[in-house]
Amino acid sequence: MPFGLAQELPIPNERPIKQDDKLNGSGAVSKPKEFEAAIKPLRDYACEKRLSDLGIKFRVLPTENGEGACGVAYPIAIDTLANNITVKPDTALNCNAVEALAGWVEKSVIPAVSAYDSDKKLTSISQASTYVCRGRNNQKTAKLSEHATGNAIDIVAFDFSDGSSIKIEPRDRKGSDEEAFQKAVRFGACLHFTTVLGPGSDAFHDDHLHLDVAERRGGYRLCRFPQ
Repeated sequence: MPFGLAQELPIPNERPIKQDDKLNGSGAVSKPKEFEAAIKPLRDYACEKRLSDLGIKFRVLPTENGEGACGVAYPIAIDTLANNITVKPDTALNCNAVEALAGWVEKSVIPAVSAYDSDKKLTSISQASTYVCRGRNNQKTAKLSEHATGNAIDIVAFDFSDGSSIKIEPRDRKGSDEEAFQKAVRFGACLHFTTVLGPGSDAFHDDHLHLDVAERRGGYRLCRFPQ
């Protein structure tokens, strides 16, 4: 063949369609879900080490594979935070959300408990939701919630060593110690999470604190407090 002339390459035969392949509307092969689930981000061992260094005991759960963009590659269940504080029921969170939760509890919640009543110790935190595949505010037509990727937790109550607890509820202008405590931990959360919603934010958050680590342009934090 003369130098400089392109060689005509043979066209490879089409790959035969396997039994578990599916055709989409254009006739192209759609990969089965097992193929999609196999493509996972790298595990964040550095983050997991930071959790261990903070005294957090945790388990890495099997991958959560939901519909569409839902899912968590390496969901974490918290056994105990530092000081043997439990989070109940089991969580399924991304590592960075667990790290934010731990920082908030250590630097905002525990000092607030001490100021509220020095005889009490925080023993557990009750949550209503971590990973779940759904739209925002449980609305089917809404954008995907941060819960759907393991980036959010809904806090409903704080439990203390004497058996008492403080539940999240509307307390604005009640003038009580419980209102002061609830506001203190809520304001403190905005230093650790990028979204903080609760009573007074809207009708969907009157009975819990929604905390998430959503990434926004410019590092914007959405902390919606009562007026």
